[in-house]
Amino acid sequence: MTISDINVDEALERVRQQLKEDRTVSPSLRAAIDVLMLLVKLMADRLATSSRNS
Repeated sequence: MTISDINVDEALERVRQQLKEDRTVSPSLRAAIDVLMLLVKLMADRLATSSRNS
């Protein structure tokens, strides 16, 4: 999904890959980022659904 010329799925995948490779990130920060990424994905999907219905 693209919003304002940003491919949300690709951006989230890049962050996911960087988190996987970075061993210096604490588990609590990793968990917080995972939750935020989930929220971004849910909101982007909801926006896409609303846009298609309009």
